Amino acid sequence: MLSGGGARGVAHIGVLKALEELHVPVDYIAGTSMGAIVGGLYASGMSPDAIEQSLAKADWRYLLSDVSQPLGQWFVGIAGALIISAGLYQIGQAVRGEFGSHDGKWARWLHRYGLASRAVLFLVTGGFMLVAAFFRAPAEARGISGAFRFLEAQPVGWVLVCAIGAGLAVHGVMLGIGAFRSHGKDAGYGKRGAR
Repeated sequence: MLSGGGARGVAHIGVLKALEELHVPVDYIAGTSMGAIVGGLYASGMSPDAIEQSLAKADWRYLLSDVSQPLGQWFVGIAGALIISAGLYQIGQAVRGEFGSHDGKWARWLHRYGLASRAVLFLVTGGFMLVAAFFRAPAEARGISGAFRFLEAQPVGWVLVCAIGAGLAVHGVMLGIGAFRSHGKDAGYGKRGAR
């Protein structure tokens, strides 16, 4: 299973290279977002090296944000609306506290802070895409780095960037803790007398 997220999805090329070097057969491959692109190219018969070269040569700004193509304006607008919807959903999760169980009041608040930080980036990025679609301005479809630059340019922007960066770090740590706990329970850790 290959995850999404731009750079993380592309990082799977290295995993595929390592699997081939170790002669580990890949019978099934699935992915989401960028991981789906890498997985699809690999499943079509491309080698990891060929995938890496193709992705390095691609003009991503053109491929993902050219609103001058037929239906491009609609595609970018719908994608922006979906990203904003995901941001609003995450804010709802943070407000309601809908996420995995974490021990302690502080852990719940940290997880809420992390989700809200992530949601802000989704909202800003989705907003950029809506602006790009509405004004047919592909350069406005900025990604996460563009969202950070936009926030940094605001009054006390450095505070916003630091707060969101810290929130994303907290979110990552909380997800890691949740994964460790989930894996530990599956493996029998955490049960009295086990291991």
